[in-house]
Amino acid sequence: MTWTYRYKQPVTGLMKQTRIGTYPGMRPSEAAEAVERLRILRADGVDPKAFQRQQRKPAAAVPADAEVFTVRKLVQDYITNHIEQERQEAGAIAARRALERLLDEEPAFADAPAAAVTRSTCFDLLDARKATPTAAQKLRSMLGAAWSRALDVGRLDQDVPNWWPTLMKGKLKSKGKIVGGEHQGQKRRVLRDDEVGELLAWLPNMHELGRDATQIYLWTCARGVEIPAMHPEHITEEKDGW
Repeated sequence: MTWTYRYKQPVTGLMKQTRIGTYPGMRPSEAAEAVERLRILRADGVDPKAFQRQQRKPAAAVPADAEVFTVRKLVQDYITNHIEQERQEAGAIAARRALERLLDEEPAFADAPAAAVTRSTCFDLLDARKATPTAAQKLRSMLGAAWSRALDVGRLDQDVPNWWPTLMKGKLKSKGKIVGGEHQGQKRRVLRDDEVGELLAWLPNMHELGRDATQIYLWTCARGVEIPAMHPEHITEEKDGW
């Protein structure tokens, strides 16, 4: 059985299709991830079939004296030109330490050409850290943003895929804190007053979007899923607060 993605060509609007892989060599979950990547390309105006054809071409030889844009350089560029510019000091320090720790722990990955990093390499890196899913999620998010920046500024060719956004999506879930050597699972509870105070004190270190969402969460007591669906007319300031 062959996995196939059907879509409308971005320019002409004509129906086209491209082969993704075959079963059982490619599992359904892998096919779904491949389709999601092609959908993202299609949404960005890239013809998925043309992209795949380009990917199958042999890589051009790189001159021996050409500077190799390694993963380490890509990550350092992201730290210097984004994290340290856009984040509050405490958040920037934490993000930089997490990324630099990753590079120290994975020297082969750090020194590899960024354009040559494969999906399986990215998967193995995250899979090795699934015991700490929250930290792994943050790494995946930052690496995806770092790759996106490198593509945007032209340090990576536009045909180089950014595997991070869809890789292991929904699979890095916390099992809760460990007590007596056993995971306690995910449990919901109401924050204590002192915990709310700590959260409010930490707000300046958050990204603007996360800070706004947290404040709305605390003001309205709405469910998290309801917050992105809110409109301005749904929120009013009354005598007893928002």
